Amino acid sequence: MRNRPLFQNVLLIMLPVVLAVDAVMLFIGYRNSKNNAFEHYTNVVIKAASAAVSTAEEYDLDAPAEAEKCSRELCELCEDLGIPYMYVLEIDEKANSEKYLALGYNRSSGDVLPQNRSIGDVVTGYVSSQQIAAAHGEKEGTVVHETNSFGDTLICYLPLGEPGRIVAAEKEITSVIEKLKIDYNFIVVMTLTLTAAVTIAFALLLHHTVSKPAKAISGKMLRFVSERGESFEKLEVKGSKEFADMANSFNSMADEIEKYIGDIDALNKEKHKREAEMNITKNIQKGLLPPAEYVGPRAEIRSFIMPAREVGGDLFDYFVHENGDVSLAIADVSGKGVSASLFMSRAVTLLRTLRKMELPPARTLENFNDSLSEFNPRGLFITAFVARYCAATGTLTYSNAGHNPPYVVSDRLIMLDGARSMAAGVFPGTAYEEAVTELAPGDALFMFTDGKNVFLCDRACLSAADRPVRD
Repeated sequence: MRNRPLFQNVLLIMLPVVLAVDAVMLFIGYRNSKNNAFEHYTNVVIKAASAAVSTAEEYDLDAPAEAEKCSRELCELCEDLGIPYMYVLEIDEKANSEKYLALGYNRSSGDVLPQNRSIGDVVTGYVSSQQIAAAHGEKEGTVVHETNSFGDTLICYLPLGEPGRIVAAEKEITSVIEKLKIDYNFIVVMTLTLTAAVTIAFALLLHHTVSKPAKAISGKMLRFVSERGESFEKLEVKGSKEFADMANSFNSMADEIEKYIGDIDALNKEKHKREAEMNITKNIQKGLLPPAEYVGPRAEIRSFIMPAREVGGDLFDYFVHENGDVSLAIADVSGKGVSASLFMSRAVTLLRTLRKMELPPARTLENFNDSLSEFNPRGLFITAFVARYCAATGTLTYSNAGHNPPYVVSDRLIMLDGARSMAAGVFPGTAYEEAVTELAPGDALFMFTDGKNVFLCDRACLSAADRPVRD
């Protein structure tokens, strides 16, 4: 239903409801028609039986001539009332038998009764409780639905007046069914006609009040993009208040979209300009760092850096002295973005200046901290780990300004958690400690900021990499 028109969707939703209502109405109609048919023919057989009683009471049915005359009048009654059979019975309750005293039939109903029953015939084993009740005069106008040798019939039993004698009038069920069919067919035709009329009326109403205005609005929306920038014609929809409000909302939306598109174009231009500037800044920042790899006779250095944004505040630096010693530094500026990158640029420049002074790691960090603290209006700070590795002896002297402690990767992991002090750039005059450890040939020094760094070398593998966590 998602891709169908609104008109079809509404009709498809209505169809099960209409069919359900029709089914209920037809069921109720069938039940009412059936009850009406049986009620109608019940009254017919009661009326016929009453007429037969009035006729039989005028004759002495014990006399054969009188019985024949009564039978002829009963036949005339059957013809006039449309009743197949009428007969007078004498019930013998003890013998469980019934004796035909008179009988009449409708010639159009066939000759089943006259061929099987005659005046004076006695039938045993067939007396019913309704016949006995009528013979005793207890239930006048008893109507039963009975299937016997004459077919499926409605029978009315009435007492004749004399004890043990009753009158019966029969009507075949086929007549009831025929009337039921006529009544029910009329209900079916009327229900389907009314349903079709209501559905067509609703469909036309839906088309003119919903589908047509919706198509007009949809067409304008589709043409909005192609007509944008030209003389876009605003919507004017005549119809219900809801569609008029929708048209006004679309016109307002179109005006706002025009304004937003203009703003977005301006923002995109500014964004592209900023991205170009940030790429330049990123390349400049990358150019401040040493090469990512160094392979020497006594040490190998490997590094990796990926800032969380275009530019960041992470840095690493190394320098190989003439005697083969290696100076190492790794640092992380608080925060991210342009301000951290500018602070990082100042920090790496300062570290290289101090390195030329050949100061030990602790003194390097003290001068580094004092210089950064002197001009730091935004209160940024930097964590740093500075070390000097003597390739001849395998001695690593280091100092830590609040940075993540590195690890020595040997036959086991060894955390270099000594000489830890305050981060640099906040409090001038802070004193920093030094610590010393020995590296065996093949050991690796693992240094990192927010992520992963590795250094490798021949005597003592020194490698570094930096992969900060993404924002």
